[in-house]
Amino acid sequence: VTGCGGGGGSDGTSSAAEKTQGIYGGIASTGESLATFVLSDGRFWILYQGNGSQRGFVYGNGTENGTAFTAISAADFHFEPAAITPSALTATVQTKSSLAGTLRFNGQDATFNVLYNEPPLVSNIGGTYQIVISALTDGVETFTLVGNLTVSSSGAISGMTAEGCTVSGSAKPRGDINVHSLSLTLTGTLCPVNVSLDGIAYFEELNVPTSSTRQMTGFSTSAASDIGFLVSALAF
Repeated sequence: VTGCGGGGGSDGTSSAAEKTQGIYGGIASTGESLATFVLSDGRFWILYQGNGSQRGFVYGNGTENGTAFTAISAADFHFEPAAITPSALTATVQTKSSLAGTLRFNGQDATFNVLYNEPPLVSNIGGTYQIVISALTDGVETFTLVGNLTVSSSGAISGMTAEGCTVSGSAKPRGDINVHSLSLTLTGTLCPVNVSLDGIAYFEELNVPTSSTRQMTGFSTSAASDIGFLVSALAF
Protein backbone atom coordinates (compact mmCIF):
# COMPACT_ATOMS: atom_id res chain seq x y z
CA VAL A 1 0.00 0.00 0.00
CA THR A 2 1.30 3.40 -0.88
CA GLY A 3 0.21 6.59 0.76
CA CYS A 4 -1.31 9.43 -1.07
CA GLY A 5 -4.39 14.14 -0.89
CA GLY A 6 -8.05 14.77 -0.32
CA GLY A 7 -10.89 13.23 1.55
CA GLY A 8 -13.43 15.21 3.47
CA GLY A 9 -17.09 15.08 4.24
CA SER A 10 -18.99 12.26 5.91
CA ASP A 11 -21.04 9.16 5.13
CA GLY A 12 -23.34 9.74 8.09
CA THR A 13 -21.00 8.47 10.81
CA SER A 14 -20.19 10.65 13.80
CA SER A 15 -17.00 12.72 13.57
CA ALA A 16 -15.21 11.22 16.58
CA ALA A 17 -11.92 11.71 14.74
CA GLU A 18 -12.52 14.91 12.80
CA LYS A 19 -8.92 16.10 13.13
CA THR A 20 -7.29 12.70 12.70
CA GLN A 21 -9.29 11.12 9.87
CA GLY A 22 -7.25 10.38 6.77
CA ILE A 23 -4.60 8.12 5.25
CA TYR A 24 -0.99 8.25 6.45
CA GLY A 25 2.25 6.51 5.53
CA GLY A 26 5.65 6.20 7.17
CA ILE A 27 8.12 4.04 9.09
CA ALA A 28 8.06 2.81 12.70
CA SER A 29 11.14 2.87 14.93
CA THR A 30 11.30 -0.94 14.54
CA GLY A 31 11.78 -0.56 10.77
CA GLU A 32 8.35 -1.71 9.58
CA SER A 33 6.48 0.50 7.14
CA LEU A 34 3.04 1.61 8.35
CA ALA A 35 -0.01 2.33 6.19
CA THR A 36 -2.54 4.02 8.49
CA PHE A 37 -6.26 4.53 7.80
CA VAL A 38 -8.38 6.54 10.26
CA LEU A 39 -12.13 6.93 9.70
CA SER A 40 -14.24 9.85 10.89
CA ASP A 41 -15.93 7.64 13.52
CA GLY A 42 -12.56 6.85 15.16
CA ARG A 43 -12.03 3.33 13.81
CA PHE A 44 -8.57 2.74 12.40
CA TRP A 45 -6.49 0.08 10.69
CA ILE A 46 -2.69 0.14 10.57
CA LEU A 47 -1.01 -2.28 8.16
CA TYR A 48 2.60 -3.05 9.04
CA GLN A 49 4.98 -4.52 6.51
CA GLY A 50 8.57 -5.72 6.72
CA ASN A 51 11.02 -7.49 4.46
CA GLY A 52 8.65 -7.08 1.53
CA SER A 53 5.71 -8.87 3.16
CA GLN A 54 2.51 -7.80 4.90
CA ARG A 55 3.14 -9.00 8.45
CA GLY A 56 -0.12 -7.94 10.10
CA PHE A 57 -2.44 -5.10 11.05
CA VAL A 58 -3.76 -3.31 14.12
CA TYR A 59 -7.47 -2.56 14.41
CA GLY A 60 -9.03 -0.30 17.02
CA ASN A 61 -11.46 2.47 17.86
CA GLY A 62 -9.75 5.68 18.88
CA THR A 63 -10.96 8.89 20.49
CA GLU A 64 -9.82 12.49 20.09
CA ASN A 65 -9.12 14.95 22.89
CA GLY A 66 -7.69 18.14 21.46
CA THR A 67 -4.77 17.01 19.32
CA ALA A 68 -4.49 13.65 21.11
CA PHE A 69 -5.76 10.47 19.46
CA THR A 70 -5.73 7.36 21.66
CA ALA A 71 -7.00 3.78 21.72
CA ILE A 72 -6.34 1.64 24.79
CA SER A 73 -8.04 -1.60 23.70
CA ALA A 74 -7.01 -2.23 20.10
CA ALA A 75 -6.11 -5.65 18.65
CA ASP A 76 -3.00 -6.71 16.77
CA PHE A 77 -3.57 -9.36 14.08
CA HIS A 78 -0.07 -10.71 13.50
CA PHE A 79 0.49 -13.34 10.82
CA GLU A 80 4.20 -14.14 11.28
CA PRO A 81 3.92 -15.93 13.70
CA ALA A 82 0.14 -16.22 14.01
CA ALA A 83 -1.33 -14.38 16.99
CA ILE A 84 -4.07 -11.97 18.03
CA THR A 85 -2.75 -9.84 20.88
CA PRO A 86 -3.74 -6.63 22.70
CA SER A 87 -2.56 -3.37 21.20
CA ALA A 88 -2.69 0.29 22.15
CA LEU A 89 -2.15 3.57 20.37
CA THR A 90 -1.19 6.96 21.79
CA ALA A 91 -0.63 9.71 19.24
CA THR A 92 -0.67 13.42 18.51
CA VAL A 93 -2.19 14.66 15.27
CA GLN A 94 -1.43 17.65 13.10
CA THR A 95 -4.53 17.78 10.90
CA LYS A 96 -3.83 16.73 7.31
CA SER A 97 -0.13 16.77 8.10
CA SER A 98 1.09 14.00 10.43
CA LEU A 99 0.30 11.51 13.18
CA ALA A 100 3.05 10.69 15.68
CA GLY A 101 3.22 8.62 18.83
CA THR A 102 3.55 5.07 20.16
CA LEU A 103 1.93 1.90 18.84
CA ARG A 104 2.08 -1.57 20.39
CA PHE A 105 2.33 -4.33 17.78
CA ASN A 106 4.22 -7.57 17.28
CA GLY A 107 4.78 -7.72 21.04
CA GLN A 108 6.63 -4.44 21.32
CA ASP A 109 6.07 -0.72 21.66
CA ALA A 110 7.28 1.28 18.68
CA THR A 111 7.37 5.00 18.06
CA PHE A 112 6.24 6.35 14.71
CA ASN A 113 5.71 9.56 12.76
CA VAL A 114 3.51 8.97 9.71
CA LEU A 115 2.67 11.66 7.17
CA TYR A 116 -0.77 12.48 5.77
CA ASN A 117 -0.75 11.36 2.15
CA GLU A 118 -4.25 10.66 0.86
CA PRO A 119 -4.70 9.98 -2.87
CA PRO A 120 -7.88 10.55 -4.87
CA LEU A 121 -10.52 7.83 -4.54
CA VAL A 122 -10.31 5.10 -7.18
CA SER A 123 -13.92 5.10 -8.37
CA ASN A 124 -13.60 2.55 -11.19
CA ILE A 125 -13.15 -0.63 -9.13
CA GLY A 126 -15.03 -3.06 -11.40
CA GLY A 127 -13.19 -6.09 -12.73
CA THR A 128 -11.92 -9.57 -11.97
CA TYR A 129 -9.33 -9.97 -9.24
CA GLN A 130 -6.96 -12.69 -8.12
CA ILE A 131 -7.39 -12.70 -4.36
CA VAL A 132 -5.49 -13.99 -1.34
CA ILE A 133 -7.19 -13.86 2.07
CA SER A 134 -4.95 -14.36 5.10
CA ALA A 135 -7.14 -15.22 8.08
CA LEU A 136 -6.71 -15.37 11.84
CA THR A 137 -9.35 -16.84 14.14
CA ASP A 138 -9.54 -17.09 17.89
CA GLY A 139 -7.33 -19.80 19.13
CA VAL A 140 -5.25 -18.90 17.03
CA GLU A 141 -5.97 -20.76 13.81
CA THR A 142 -4.48 -19.32 10.66
CA PHE A 143 -5.24 -20.22 7.07
CA THR A 144 -4.99 -18.75 3.59
CA LEU A 145 -7.71 -18.67 0.94
CA VAL A 146 -6.93 -18.20 -2.75
CA GLY A 147 -9.37 -17.59 -5.60
CA ASN A 148 -10.95 -15.17 -8.05
CA LEU A 149 -13.43 -12.40 -7.31
CA THR A 150 -15.63 -10.33 -9.57
CA VAL A 151 -16.36 -6.76 -8.48
CA SER A 152 -19.18 -5.05 -10.35
CA SER A 153 -19.17 -1.36 -11.27
CA SER A 154 -21.53 -0.78 -8.33
CA GLY A 155 -19.21 -2.60 -5.91
CA ALA A 156 -21.00 -5.96 -5.59
CA ILE A 157 -18.52 -8.76 -4.82
CA SER A 158 -18.89 -12.42 -5.79
CA GLY A 159 -16.47 -15.29 -6.23
CA MET A 160 -15.08 -18.62 -5.11
CA THR A 161 -11.87 -19.81 -3.48
CA ALA A 162 -9.97 -22.98 -4.25
CA GLU A 163 -10.75 -24.15 -0.70
CA GLY A 164 -14.51 -24.23 -1.38
CA CYS A 165 -15.56 -20.88 0.06
CA THR A 166 -18.28 -18.91 -1.72
CA VAL A 167 -17.45 -15.22 -1.29
CA SER A 168 -20.05 -12.45 -1.46
CA GLY A 169 -20.21 -8.87 -0.27
CA SER A 170 -19.74 -5.27 -1.35
CA ALA A 171 -17.26 -2.41 -1.55
CA LYS A 172 -18.88 1.04 -1.29
CA PRO A 173 -17.20 4.49 -1.21
CA ARG A 174 -17.28 5.89 2.34
CA GLY A 175 -17.15 9.64 1.81
CA ASP A 176 -15.06 10.61 4.85
CA ILE A 177 -11.72 9.30 3.59
CA ASN A 178 -10.80 7.86 0.21
CA VAL A 179 -11.43 4.19 0.94
CA HIS A 180 -14.38 1.83 0.46
CA SER A 181 -16.44 0.20 3.19
CA LEU A 182 -15.91 -3.54 2.76
CA SER A 183 -18.36 -6.31 3.67
CA LEU A 184 -17.40 -9.94 3.10
CA THR A 185 -19.34 -13.17 3.71
CA LEU A 186 -17.76 -16.61 3.38
CA THR A 187 -19.93 -19.73 3.21
CA GLY A 188 -19.55 -23.37 2.20
CA THR A 189 -19.45 -26.84 3.74
CA LEU A 190 -15.73 -27.15 2.92
CA CYS A 191 -14.88 -23.55 3.81
CA PRO A 192 -12.58 -23.32 6.88
CA VAL A 193 -14.85 -20.66 8.40
CA ASN A 194 -18.38 -19.44 7.66
CA VAL A 195 -18.54 -15.82 8.71
CA SER A 196 -19.56 -12.25 7.79
CA LEU A 197 -17.05 -9.50 8.49
CA ASP A 198 -16.87 -5.74 7.91
CA GLY A 199 -13.96 -3.37 7.35
CA ILE A 200 -12.40 -1.23 4.65
CA ALA A 201 -10.83 -1.71 1.23
CA TYR A 202 -8.17 0.53 -0.30
CA PHE A 203 -7.84 0.51 -4.09
CA GLU A 204 -4.86 1.91 -5.97
CA GLU A 205 -3.82 2.06 -9.60
CA LEU A 206 -0.48 0.42 -10.36
CA ASN A 207 1.48 1.45 -13.43
CA VAL A 208 4.17 -0.84 -14.79
CA PRO A 209 6.29 -0.32 -17.93
CA THR A 210 3.96 -2.22 -20.28
CA SER A 211 0.53 -1.89 -18.65
CA SER A 212 -1.51 -0.74 -15.68
CA THR A 213 -3.61 -2.65 -13.21
CA ARG A 214 -5.54 -2.16 -10.00
CA GLN A 215 -4.71 -3.46 -6.54
CA MET A 216 -6.96 -3.84 -3.52
CA THR A 217 -5.87 -4.16 0.09
CA GLY A 218 -8.65 -4.91 2.57
CA PHE A 219 -9.13 -5.41 6.29
CA SER A 220 -12.16 -7.16 7.79
CA THR A 221 -12.66 -7.92 11.48
CA SER A 222 -15.38 -9.27 13.74
CA ALA A 223 -17.07 -7.05 16.32
CA ALA A 224 -15.24 -8.94 19.08
CA SER A 225 -11.89 -8.69 17.24
CA ASP A 226 -11.48 -12.48 17.43
CA ILE A 227 -11.48 -12.99 13.64
CA GLY A 228 -9.50 -10.94 11.16
CA PHE A 229 -8.91 -11.05 7.41
CA LEU A 230 -6.14 -9.37 5.48
CA VAL A 231 -7.20 -9.25 1.83
CA SER A 232 -4.80 -8.76 -1.08
CA ALA A 233 -6.21 -8.67 -4.61
CA LEU A 234 -4.88 -7.79 -8.06
CA ALA A 235 -7.07 -7.10 -11.11
CA PHE A 236 -6.33 -9.05 -14.28
